[in-house]
Amino acid sequence: MKAFAAMSMTGLVLGMTLGAAPVAADVLEIPLDAILGAYPDGQVVERIASFDLGFSPEAVSGAWIQFTGVIEEAFVECDGGADAWPMEFYAMMPDGASGNRWLAFEPSRPTAGIIAFALPFATDPDHEATWDFLADGTGVLHFYAGPVGLTGTCLPTGGPPVAVVDEAVLVLDLKTAVPVEARSFGAVKALFQGGR
Repeated sequence: MKAFAAMSMTGLVLGMTLGAAPVAADVLEIPLDAILGAYPDGQVVERIASFDLGFSPEAVSGAWIQFTGVIEEAFVECDGGADAWPMEFYAMMPDGASGNRWLAFEPSRPTAGIIAFALPFATDPDHEATWDFLADGTGVLHFYAGPVGLTGTCLPTGGPPVAVVDEAVLVLDLKTAVPVEARSFGAVKALFQGGR
């Protein structure tokens, strides 16, 4: 009787394991072609990219935006001296589920030359966003780039600096269900390899 009970319990555990949906960690890169181009471009300092993962992630543990390009330098005159006119860059993803947002800032305010940044998204601890807005696999990203606003006695000596963004991707660190047949050795194998 004990042997039968042990075999039944083993069969139950194996049956539950075979029917489980294994989870694997993935890093997914999503091209953001909609935000490529010059900033400012006339009055355009913001572009918006919508994306569709094609699936619902099990969980999201982080995200960042990577972009490259070049800045054409410009100058301002402040109190009789000329200074390079810096630019600022940030990205935002609204979380419709919480009403809050995820933000990514570039703190160095570059002035000229080649740029290449990887900016992590963070949320305000007092108004925490969640990743629940990705439950249906879709999202929206707002990207802003423009010259830093002038204050005091600073005046432009010509046109503003211009950044040309030539490559941009959204990177998501997430967990996805591993697609396997419910009653296969692959289901068991996926469970053991899913954590790698």
